Amino acid sequence: MFEPISRPDFIARIKSAPDQFDRLWHDAAGVISLRHMTRVYVIQTMPVDYLKSLLYSMPLIGCSTRKPYWGCEFRLQRVDPISLQVGQTFVERKKCDSLLYDFADRFQGHCVTHGIAKLTASVILGSGPDGRPMVAHYVPPIIEESDDRHLLVDGVHRNFLAMNVGTTIEAVVVEHPTEDYPCKPQVWDQVVPVDAKPPEHKRFFNLRKELFRDLKYVGIDG
Repeated sequence: MFEPISRPDFIARIKSAPDQFDRLWHDAAGVISLRHMTRVYVIQTMPVDYLKSLLYSMPLIGCSTRKPYWGCEFRLQRVDPISLQVGQTFVERKKCDSLLYDFADRFQGHCVTHGIAKLTASVILGSGPDGRPMVAHYVPPIIEESDDRHLLVDGVHRNFLAMNVGTTIEAVVVEHPTEDYPCKPQVWDQVVPVDAKPPEHKRFFNLRKELFRDLKYVGIDG
């Protein structure tokens, strides 16, 4: 569940907020999930410094002082999903359907790439369910590069779809994070499509919850 983040709380969490913050946000009251945005006004390409602030400020779940990407180099590149290893045991069919049939509709009327494979990191200004102006972040799938392995952290459904249609996908690749990957990496053959999420203890391969990346803390809703 993605909880909205008020503007003051977001500023406090992103201590190195970029200069573009106010220009991109205008009078937005906070951050919500793109899924909860009722209307999109402006789609803005995310400045690299803004993305860096999100990545560097992201903590481990339950421990806001441990930041696995702090100081790490990262890059935007297209990747072949088949080359990745994953920690999640499943993909939800209804979430795959939503990405296929609903995702592009959010950007109708805007001159941007609508599909999940080519959309780059973006700051989206729109309105929330209560009508107030809000911001949502779109961040491509996040991959950790460690010991010559490419480990998928966020974006399992997007990569699953891209893999099955035989295309590459835009991604954020973080080099050599300072914390271990929170799961035992597996190949895609071990990932099962399901109609409903399995019990929590069966959602990841040998999850070490204390190492789980808290992306929602910085307003990234995977």
